[in-house]
Amino acid sequence: AVYRSVLHAHFTEGGFADAVQALVDGVVHATLDFQDLITKSLPKTALAFHYDFNMRHLSSVCQGLLRARNSAIKTPLHFLRLWVHELHRVYADRLVGEQDSKAFQEQLLQVLQRHFGSDLEMEEILAPPLLFCSFCGPSNSGSFSGTSRPYTEVSSMDALKSLLQFAIKEYNDLHPQLNLVLFEDAMAHICKICRILEGSPGHALLVGIGGSGKQVLTRL
Repeated sequence: AVYRSVLHAHFTEGGFADAVQALVDGVVHATLDFQDLITKSLPKTALAFHYDFNMRHLSSVCQGLLRARNSAIKTPLHFLRLWVHELHRVYADRLVGEQDSKAFQEQLLQVLQRHFGSDLEMEEILAPPLLFCSFCGPSNSGSFSGTSRPYTEVSSMDALKSLLQFAIKEYNDLHPQLNLVLFEDAMAHICKICRILEGSPGHALLVGIGGSGKQVLTRL
């Protein structure tokens, strides 16, 4: 009831289309359904001690949806893609191993088909690249400064690469040279790190072998 009330208020007062507002109840029920499934299929273990999915993770999904603005989320498809993106960030980014990632995808597809299968094609909802960030909107094409940055979907990896190349140039004008190869995983990680740091509070543990770019990506 709390999540439904908060989201209804945001999408009603935010001037979203009626078709988008109509999905709020379904998204809340689908999120609760997904949390129940993922908790049962991926329980907390000695090796995966951080698989402790609880109310905090539901709140994180809700917080991500509250970043939506009517200028970016105009259709039910946009809304569902944002919702799926937040599930990936809150749940999938914490998983270790291909088997657990596969279980996540299976549970996600099951929930999508159960709650939204008759409304939209699954291929449209899950089509890559499925990334949202606050520096890909039209108003951010010339500068990365400022606080009014809408949470928008990345239109293509080429567009994201162009923006990040500009950001590297801007960074290098003020700091020691930042040498970074912008392959797709690196660009996706930058979007993920930005999303975390813009949260309140925002913190992350970046895990990887030495020299894999954790510090460089975070500085950018």
